[in-house]
Amino acid sequence: MPFVGLGLHFFVAVFFAVHALRSGQQLYWLIILFSFPLLGSIVYFLAVYLPDSRLERGARKVVAAAAKTLNPTRELKEAHAAFEYTPTAQNQMRLAAAYLEAGQPLPKTLSHRVVTAGTEVKLTAAVKPASEGTVQTTQTGAAVALSTRPAPLIGPPLEGTGWVAFNGCCREVPHRRAGIPVNGVLYVSQRFAIDWIKLDANSQQSNGDSNKNENWPTYGQKAIAVADAKVVSVLDGLPERVPNALPPDTTMQNVTGNHVVLDLGRGYYAFYAHLQPGSLKVRIGDRVKRGQVLALLGNSGNTTAPHLHFHVSDGMGPLSSQGLPYVIDAFVVKGLATDATEQGKVVVQPLPQQGPQRGALPMDAYVVDFPALK
Repeated sequence: MPFVGLGLHFFVAVFFAVHALRSGQQLYWLIILFSFPLLGSIVYFLAVYLPDSRLERGARKVVAAAAKTLNPTRELKEAHAAFEYTPTAQNQMRLAAAYLEAGQPLPKTLSHRVVTAGTEVKLTAAVKPASEGTVQTTQTGAAVALSTRPAPLIGPPLEGTGWVAFNGCCREVPHRRAGIPVNGVLYVSQRFAIDWIKLDANSQQSNGDSNKNENWPTYGQKAIAVADAKVVSVLDGLPERVPNALPPDTTMQNVTGNHVVLDLGRGYYAFYAHLQPGSLKVRIGDRVKRGQVLALLGNSGNTTAPHLHFHVSDGMGPLSSQGLPYVIDAFVVKGLATDATEQGKVVVQPLPQQGPQRGALPMDAYVVDFPALK
């Protein structure tokens, strides 16, 4: 009987070790599980497996639903208070989501308010003293019509596991405010763009010498069509860049690197940038099917590392169009990338809402798995 018990402990530890590897946990869990099979399994079950289980996620949803029933306006009040205290982009999004959840009527337009403080020049009706020697000015304007058009539902632009949504929606990231004037018009084509970088099974974004493109797991991965579509723009032949530094010769002509643009229909266009030279498998006018391989991921254009820049916009011009929100039909959230070491190790922390997602947009720094190509 003691041998049976010992064997059972070992098999339980093996089960949790497999879970640790597949879910991208830190490798020290393997040492704990195999050094102390019984105690290690109990600790892993309570610390990792149970919080990540469907039962735990279901219990959290039940608790959240009950709290909403008892106090339906609580989240709206808290979101409003958070926004008034710290009007960050994240709190703006939280407040907007709370209004939607509460069923509040949406405004037809949104206006902007800019508050500045500086040396007094001339008092006007919009100016009031802020402190000794300075005045505070409040300006309101730039009204924008609120669109009620639903976001397009698309498939993933990539396949496989361990993809990090760098520079994604909706924090203060470079894409969010990347306004570019083209022919006298200001465009923010990258407003909802994501820079996708792949992690390997050990959560490494690069291995060895990170100045070599081939040492990045992202390099050479397949970019795939997000829907049945028509190819309306391609660019090939631009050279690869050396990672870890922005190139000094970026122009409007080479900033995107080698790229593909798909016409998804209904005024939506999908843009894939920084592709490997010579890897494009489509030409202008081609009709592609969802999941079809378009090219391989590279490091061309204005970039510091191999990745896929992907966004959806209202025109075929990569820079001369307005970025639009979109949702991906299916993916699995595995955690949140919070830091990266000089050795290329990315720290991934668990998220309360991790697990399968449908019809959603991966948020900034989410680590997600996409379905494998069939």
